[in-house]
Amino acid sequence: MTLNLARRPFANLRPLRRLAIGLWALGGVAAAAALWLFAAYLSGSAEKRAELGRLQEVGAAESQKIAGLEGELGRFDLAAQNREVAYINDRISERTFGWSALFDDLADVLPWNVRIESLSPLSITPGKRPVAPPDQQVEKTFLLRFGGTAKDGEALLTFVDRLFAHPAFAEPDLEQ
Repeated sequence: MTLNLARRPFANLRPLRRLAIGLWALGGVAAAAALWLFAAYLSGSAEKRAELGRLQEVGAAESQKIAGLEGELGRFDLAAQNREVAYINDRISERTFGWSALFDDLADVLPWNVRIESLSPLSITPGKRPVAPPDQQVEKTFLLRFGGTAKDGEALLTFVDRLFAHPAFAEPDLEQ
């Protein structure tokens, strides 16, 4: 062991001071970065809060609009309107008469020696379904009155037999 007669013993503190200065500098840089990130967070969150508030206002306005429309829809009596529409559609179907289909069916059953002189539909009623989907045709049944002449009794009987045999003519009823 060596004897040191100095008042304060010599210690080399330079590496320790360098380390302390480096750590203080590193801590300062970390603190500056933390402050910068915190400021960025605050500005970003303020923008997000403003946007969230705007979206909540839009959502509230849309909710009020939906409530108003639901209230307006609740004031309508849809069942009564559906009945009215079905009634009007029935009246329209009575007015629209498929003459072409009738003439095609008559051409199938009419012999050459029978002439039809008058033809009139009496009443048109829809088939079994009162309201049909728009893509389906409602089968119509109707009473048909026609007058005509036949060359002889055999032609009239042929005409009547064809009427009974044809699927478009159900329950033919001859008056005279």
